[in-house]
Amino acid sequence: MSFPDAPLVPSLVVTQHSNHNSNIDSQYNSRDMEKPFVQTPLLPPKQPHEDLRKASWSRRYGHALKIIIVCVVASRLAKFLLSKSSHKHGHARRQDIDWSNLPTLTHLEYTDCYEEFQCARLEVPLDHFGNATDKKVSIAVVKLPAAVPVTHPNYGGAILFNPGGPGGSGVSFVLGAGLAFRTLLDARPDSNGSYFDMIGFDPRGVGLTEPAVNCHGDATAVQSFALRSIEEGLLTSSDAALGRLWSMNAAQWGSCAANDDGGIMHYMTTSSTATDMLNIVEAHGYWRESEARRLNRQTRTPMREELKHKPGKEKLQYWGFSYGTFLGATFLSMYPDRVDRVILDGVVDAEDYRQTLWYNNLVDTEKTMDLFYHHCARVGYPTCALATFNQTTKAQDVKERVAKVILSLHHDPLPVVGRNPDVISWSDIRGILFGSLYSPVQSWPLVAYVLSRLEQGDGTELAQFLQFIHVVSCPSSDEPEPVLAYVPYPGAIIKCTDAEVRDFDNKTAFEGHLNKLRALSPTGGDIWATITMPCRNFPLRPLHRYTGSWAGNTSHPVLWIGNTADPVTPLASAKRMANGFNGSVVLTQDSPGHCSLAAFSRCTSDYIYQYFQTGEPPPKDTVCGVEQIPWGPTPGDDTVVTEDVKAGIQSQDEIANALHRASGGLGRSGLVGRFAQRVIM
Repeated sequence: MSFPDAPLVPSLVVTQHSNHNSNIDSQYNSRDMEKPFVQTPLLPPKQPHEDLRKASWSRRYGHALKIIIVCVVASRLAKFLLSKSSHKHGHARRQDIDWSNLPTLTHLEYTDCYEEFQCARLEVPLDHFGNATDKKVSIAVVKLPAAVPVTHPNYGGAILFNPGGPGGSGVSFVLGAGLAFRTLLDARPDSNGSYFDMIGFDPRGVGLTEPAVNCHGDATAVQSFALRSIEEGLLTSSDAALGRLWSMNAAQWGSCAANDDGGIMHYMTTSSTATDMLNIVEAHGYWRESEARRLNRQTRTPMREELKHKPGKEKLQYWGFSYGTFLGATFLSMYPDRVDRVILDGVVDAEDYRQTLWYNNLVDTEKTMDLFYHHCARVGYPTCALATFNQTTKAQDVKERVAKVILSLHHDPLPVVGRNPDVISWSDIRGILFGSLYSPVQSWPLVAYVLSRLEQGDGTELAQFLQFIHVVSCPSSDEPEPVLAYVPYPGAIIKCTDAEVRDFDNKTAFEGHLNKLRALSPTGGDIWATITMPCRNFPLRPLHRYTGSWAGNTSHPVLWIGNTADPVTPLASAKRMANGFNGSVVLTQDSPGHCSLAAFSRCTSDYIYQYFQTGEPPPKDTVCGVEQIPWGPTPGDDTVVTEDVKAGIQSQDEIANALHRASGGLGRSGLVGRFAQRVIM
């Protein structure tokens, strides 16, 4: 969704698969693994139009600010709290089916659901790579059926999607973005192109997939614990904060590991989820043939060869974002001969992730932050509320002004007097500012406005939106449950069990790592460090994890996408990862923000369409400009926005918002929360 008042906040500018894999680290000795299916003058005195601007603040900025705040704290809120707040703010789709009544089968048997969609549960082994247990996992799968039947010559197969996380819900993602994906990827009018099934699934331990992770039982106690850690602030908020948060972290994650009564936590590594994807691909092939036979019986038409199930040879079509690129890279490395058209967007440095460093993520964070100052100065006042009134503004002026506001809150948090008293803290605004780097087009105008109000001692509007995370939720027990999107615990378990054994698992060593991250990125280092804290205090180790190289001779060229100023997955990571896979192409999008969805680019959109339609990637070294920049065009620029660009922005906004909801913030504002317990990358 774009701003409802677009003219007030302008943003447009037109310009082998084998039976054994020695790279799986397993506690079973050499067992074969089965692969199944700063300071300037303050703002001027209040202008005559300011009351009007303030009155329309919620209408103009409210939705985007809610997104930022949800993301800022999402990583600390447990399933109960997040699901309820998601429902309250329209972030979840109410169920119209009872997932517990869907049969779990070794093949895909779909039931109509959510109006245009179909839902199913797929049975896969809990242990793909050994025989420690014969228990099963029930994978929740949702599909937006192709606009044509499988027997139509333009049927293009299925595309799988992952929104990131780790721990993001593919079911929530496709429910929210499926129709927009259809607009973006399906054959365009007057073309003879393909039409796709859009498939999302909840990874093991996530969302509607069973068995679920059950770290703690009492939801109210979980919320209370989360509020305690939120009020503690950032790791650097005081001399005592690190020690307190470290101990709280140890209690939380030690308890979580001890509560693995169902055994799922031992089997949640990305290698297992990649193999689940292979199972889905195989099951889709079987479904495709069965569906074709059913339709052919009705029309007395012979079966076309390409519709037949090809056991052991079905190939993956996939678009993964952020952590979804780590999942994709794992699949490429484990099953290079099962790759068809794969896009990895907002690319994670897989080895940095596996080593639990999460250092390379922040290479371009300050570059992104500097663009906030640059674009604010470029458009000036009043378009940017932090620009200097009635005179030319320099980027350094904005930077110093922001620094002054933040520093003032560190020494004197801002009290907010009202029916619901609150306090705006240094940690609050630090988290919101860092989070805005994910979605500059949408977030930066409102963050500048928020900072300008705080500068004048007014935190009323911000406090209103902070309220829902500062209280304990006690909804009615008979309130309908929404489809859950992001829940924090599974993501931490996934990243921690993917990781090598850590070499800085004590507080002193961790503080050294924290200081390295702060040196690399003053804006986000101490926020980012919280991502790996659970792994310092989580003793559980997986039975299997991928330990091989990030390389492979894939059966189809892979398309990697990176932005020139991505705050958490820098372009350098896309180039580094692509080097390991023969034939890979890196597409560069010249924009700030996380993933290509951060700004609409007709160029990028056209190449993505081309790739899924024909399999042809863009030429090497392609750089795409964008049609959206923060705060919009420079005053005086009278460029006309075309209708196709408006339509593209609308579809992309739908995808980006769904990505945020499904992954705990990734995407539209996609922020790593200031109290992250898991990566929202």
